[in-house]
This record gives sequence, C-alpha cells and structure tokens, in this order.
Amino acid sequence: MTVSNLTIRGAWDTENVLLLNYVDTALPLTVLNGLTLQDMAQIVNFNSGLTVQSGTITVTNAQIYQDGGFIRATNTLSATGGAVSSVSNQPTK
Repeated sequence: MTVSNLTIRGAWDTENVLLLNYVDTALPLTVLNGLTLQDMAQIVNFNSGLTVQSGTITVTNAQIYQDGGFIRATNTLSATGGAVSSVSNQPTK
C-alpha cells in the first residue's frame, strides 16, 4: 500500500496505534511525503515493512515499537522530541 503522507496523533483521552502485524516485508507500507507521529500515538511493527521515501519524519511524545521487519527512510529529515523507540534485533524468518 502506498499513501501520500501519514499522520498519527493521539489526544489526552485516546490512544491511536498503527499496527503492522506480520505483513510481508516484500510489500512495505510506503509513505511518499512524510510521516508525523505525535501526542501519545504509536507505531507497532511486527516483522513488517515501513518505507518513508521523502519529506520529514516527525516523532514527538510518541512511541515506535519494532520486533523484526524494517523501517526505512530515504531522502528524509527526522525530528524527535519526547519519543520512545524500542527495537528488537531479532532476525526475520
């Protein structure tokens, strides 16, 4: 799947999560023009692929959890603030 841009935001009383759950890494979710993850939002990646091809990756007061798979960024700028990233180095099978 390919999207132009992707914004995931939470709020004081919600929790928004993008779950990439064992999707084939040969067909990653592709974001063409930037990714914004803010305000208690989460990306949870289990052996899946996420590619950001250009634009800015902004992660502010948000979390990214990854176990296998990949997150690939090309031609991007990234900015983080108050973010948590948890990455497992488990090989994909």
